[in-house]
Amino acid sequence: MCDSAAAVNKNPKQIRQFIAAIIANLNSVGYGFALGWAASALLHLKGPDSPIGVTLTSDEASWVASALHLGAFTATPIFTLIPDRIGRKNAGYITATFLITGWIIIIFANSATHLYIARFMCGLCAGCNLVVAPLYVVEIADTNIRGMLGSLCILHYNGAIAFAYILGAFISYHNMLYVGVSFPLIFLCLFFWLPETPKYLLRNGRVEEATKSLRWFRGDDHDVKGEIESIMESMKAIETSETGSTAIKDIICSKAALRGFFILTVFAFNLQLSGITPVLNYTTEIFEEAGGAIPAEYSTIIVGSLQLTGNLAALFLVERAGRKVLLLISDSLMATSLLALGVYFYLKDTGVDVSLVGWVPVLCLSCFVVSLSIGLGPLIYVVLPEIIPSPILWIAQKLCYCIVWFMAFVMTKYFYITVDSLNMYGSFWLFAACCVLPIPVIIFLLPETKNKSLESIQLEMRGVETTEMAENSPKV
Repeated sequence: MCDSAAAVNKNPKQIRQFIAAIIANLNSVGYGFALGWAASALLHLKGPDSPIGVTLTSDEASWVASALHLGAFTATPIFTLIPDRIGRKNAGYITATFLITGWIIIIFANSATHLYIARFMCGLCAGCNLVVAPLYVVEIADTNIRGMLGSLCILHYNGAIAFAYILGAFISYHNMLYVGVSFPLIFLCLFFWLPETPKYLLRNGRVEEATKSLRWFRGDDHDVKGEIESIMESMKAIETSETGSTAIKDIICSKAALRGFFILTVFAFNLQLSGITPVLNYTTEIFEEAGGAIPAEYSTIIVGSLQLTGNLAALFLVERAGRKVLLLISDSLMATSLLALGVYFYLKDTGVDVSLVGWVPVLCLSCFVVSLSIGLGPLIYVVLPEIIPSPILWIAQKLCYCIVWFMAFVMTKYFYITVDSLNMYGSFWLFAACCVLPIPVIIFLLPETKNKSLESIQLEMRGVETTEMAENSPKV
């Protein structure tokens, strides 16, 4: 990260790329705020003085919370190819329109059905943005800051969740809605002034516009001719490889690809079966149920803030500690935190006086979100392009996103059913077990990818030992 900052100082024009990346990810702020909004809003909507005039049942509240993830799951496979057809900027406009529509419906909602539709629309934004924002950023960024700019999506998202938790404790239900709708409106105003990506313009034969676009991002005095030629050669190579359908089938069926898909699937289920999505959606209600020493609203703020802190820490740790080490630490600490939280609820439910340890729920959930944020949360997206062969990376990405969004919907919708069946303590113990099960996969199947070339990683995925692997193995 320091290297990237130094690069910006040497080339002040890179500030344009940072500003563009921040603007492009404002929709990430928008749907992150929409997710965090549910934590405080559901308490109001389930209360006797519901702001929509109708008190929601627990089942209706679970639909309100989970409809966002259902919308994201629906949008992901449909929207994958749209940016290539209509452009990254037009796709961004559509994404913001979904979110604006969702918030407007919530503002005027007077029934649970209105909220279902609105949250589904917000979910369409989430699914679309996960495709559009990273794509736009990757195609405008210099190589030496691409990783940093690419991480802004998850930082914007988690920062917005924490911001929603904070505002939810201090401002009214309706004022939260006006804040929510402001993010996509600001995005539309600012995104309009940004150029289309050079790669999309070149793909459509608009060489002169692509040159102007790249010069805007690199600086007016920068010679972009060589980079334009490099992009065009890269696109020709990709088009040539895509025509070999038989080769693609062979790659999908290869040992390396099958192993990669298995690891990817395990991590996607690991992420959601840990319980992170219901925890984020129902944080305030979980703390209300826990009856801890710290008020539920303030406990929620602590958890959201620490999740963001964990993501910032991950930027520094991922290239220092290694992927396997962070993943093992992440799952182990997550399991321990959830196990301890389950013990707290078990003692409380069996009549034990837990007033002296009322701080335990905040400590456990804080440790849980920090552990996820420094490991599994961001690393699933870091490891994905490293262990999957590049010709089929888009297939793996679509599979990963669909699993994550679908399981987020299932976990959020049926959380209360799980609690009714297993009690709160049993639910958290189940989540803890789901954090332990992937550990053998991390130890025995996942290669350490830190400081290794993609070629070396693919050889290791096929079971071929290389000199580079031997040199790195003592460090793992």
